[in-house]
Amino acid sequence: MSKMAELSAEADQFQSLLLSIERKGITDLLGYLATTDFYFAPSSTKYHDTEVSGLLHHSFNVYGNLVRLNQIFDGDYPEDTLKLAGLLHDLCKINFYKRDFRNVKIDGIWTQQAYISVEDQLPLGHGEKSVIIIQRFLQLTEEEIFAIRWHMMAYDDLHCTYAGNLAITTASTKYPLIVLLHMADLSASFLKVRTP
Repeated sequence: MSKMAELSAEADQFQSLLLSIERKGITDLLGYLATTDFYFAPSSTKYHDTEVSGLLHHSFNVYGNLVRLNQIFDGDYPEDTLKLAGLLHDLCKINFYKRDFRNVKIDGIWTQQAYISVEDQLPLGHGEKSVIIIQRFLQLTEEEIFAIRWHMMAYDDLHCTYAGNLAITTASTKYPLIVLLHMADLSASFLKVRTP
């Protein structure tokens, strides 16, 4: 299968999974995503899924990991919650990255080299920005809000403050889905799943 066919199949599967959720506003959310760079954006500048459609691919990986972790840790979360949290946790990265070129000296020769920079068009933070974008279109449950908001846990900018650490710890104790989503995200970012 060609790379373009693979990306198209992934986009179709993403849309099918979201359309299987019976919540008012899903089609409006999908309509909005079609007007953004979601399906073509990278997921990071250099850490993981930096290629075209990296954000879409990363979202699938997180969702798959979240489903597995929900089973491993006897989570009793509804399938819709797993889909919403896993697939939409990083909507904050929509219209966030910009592909550009810079001059780099390699072996004494100046060369143009591609790189990804940050050009945040909606600077509202990370998890909280994803929640705000989603809730423009559909209502999340309280646990979904907290899981998406705090999915970065210790990587969240607020963890460096007493109030931030206290909030993350309190929220994670009350809503263990935060921890599962964080582990799903972290493993999708840095680990490969062994397939039989």
